[in-house]
Amino acid sequence: TSISPKFFSNIEETLNKGQINVTSEEFRSTVNKFAIDTAQARRNIVSSQVKLPSRRTLHRLEEKLGIKTGNAEFTTNARAIACADVRNAVSMCAAQHLMVPLTDHYLILNMDGTRLR
Repeated sequence: TSISPKFFSNIEETLNKGQINVTSEEFRSTVNKFAIDTAQARRNIVSSQVKLPSRRTLHRLEEKLGIKTGNAEFTTNARAIACADVRNAVSMCAAQHLMVPLTDHYLILNMDGTRLR
């Protein structure tokens, strides 16, 4: 499918309102909203009948708008190899095994709601 110039300019205006970083979800929801609004204005149909843009169309829009996607965290090759090493997990388990019994239970960080006992 082709991207109309008006559709493209509306999305470009919305995304360029002083925002530097746009998540992929914000971008997708903006494009979907414009697709629904355009379909309703032109054809007077309900939003459930609108075919939303495909991943290929979204990718084309990203290229036209100059949007760069990627990991938020920069990782070097050396760090990626080190993080994938099983010795990291083993050393963390050893450190936890030694330190947790010595730590007051109120000071143990519990991010995921599990218990260490």
